[in-house]
Amino acid sequence: MSIRFRAASSNLSPAAIAAIRKVCDLSIGDLRTRAARAEWLFEIEVFAGEWPRSKPRLVLLLKDIQNGILPLTVSEYSDTDGEDDPLSIEEAFARVQFFRHIALEQDMLSQLQAGYISTREEYEPPGEDEA
Repeated sequence: MSIRFRAASSNLSPAAIAAIRKVCDLSIGDLRTRAARAEWLFEIEVFAGEWPRSKPRLVLLLKDIQNGILPLTVSEYSDTDGEDDPLSIEEAFARVQFFRHIALEQDMLSQLQAGYISTREEYEPPGEDEA
């Protein structure tokens, strides 16, 4: 599963290209081509690869989209069925919270299994940026 980002417009202005290039490594030509085809520009894999470092980046990207700084749209891509579902910013933030809930549950179960805690009530979740 991954969160994908697309250009909000098929015809990117120079200002839009400049803003997107700050968060995406594609060339200007590739950005224009992908925007015209409504293809995703970049993605962040969930619970894979660099997820612990990518989660704060994902939150910052969503905030910049919400604040009108980044002219992007968001979708959730499922590896299992190949579906790419558009998300509103509110839905994207809700997905991040859902992912955090899963990570906390996994962390708690790992601590229980390892014997660091003996009951669910003893679990102390890490800070917002750590899970």
